[in-house]
Amino acid sequence: MATNNTFATIGTSSTTVSAERNERVSAVYANDSTQIMYLAVGASAVIGSGIRLAPGEKFVVQPGDRLNGSISGICASGSANLSFYENYN
Repeated sequence: MATNNTFATIGTSSTTVSAERNERVSAVYANDSTQIMYLAVGASAVIGSGIRLAPGEKFVVQPGDRLNGSISGICASGSANLSFYENYN
């Protein structure tokens, strides 16, 4: 099993933070900033749509969730850090 343990800086335009992974087993994406951010799976991120993460919140992908698409993020102003850890085959 491979892992990806890193972070991405997200700005006011959609940013791909993790590539499509056909065999993503589990993951944790954490908003490590003071900005609200939005995540999208398999598409460009849009403000007010998708997975909303307030500062300090996290989104967890558990085995069996089948979240295989790329992950993109966006924030309304400034920039925000998204810390994440993924397991995949």
